[in-house]
Amino acid sequence: MCGEIDYTQVFISRFAKTHRMNCGGACKVGFMDLIIGATQLIAEYHGLARVSHIREKITRMIQLSSTSLACAVAAAHLGKEEPRGSGVFMPDETMSNVAKLNTNDYFWEIMALAGDIVGGIGVTMPSE
Repeated sequence: MCGEIDYTQVFISRFAKTHRMNCGGACKVGFMDLIIGATQLIAEYHGLARVSHIREKITRMIQLSSTSLACAVAAAHLGKEEPRGSGVFMPDETMSNVAKLNTNDYFWEIMALAGDIVGGIGVTMPSE
């Protein structure tokens, strides 16, 4: 950077807020939703979709995914113009971090629940 470090901290902070909101709170939610849908479909194929403990696990998966998405939406909604007068709005830092932290935990819980319902193939098979 040839000594041009005056704005490094601001740049990193703005990148982190945006990345945590988008990738941690929104992008992974789409993948979680795919896993939930595939899990539901396989449960239906096996005739287990209406079994109470399967329904409870799928409901839990939806709750976790929706909570992560809600944090991302809250980060955007609570964002502020940065710098003032620029017309550029940045996500709320606290909610961006919460979105990322929740998604980190919830992703693996969703994968574990999917594995409980469909077995190993649902969480270990290769993607397209």
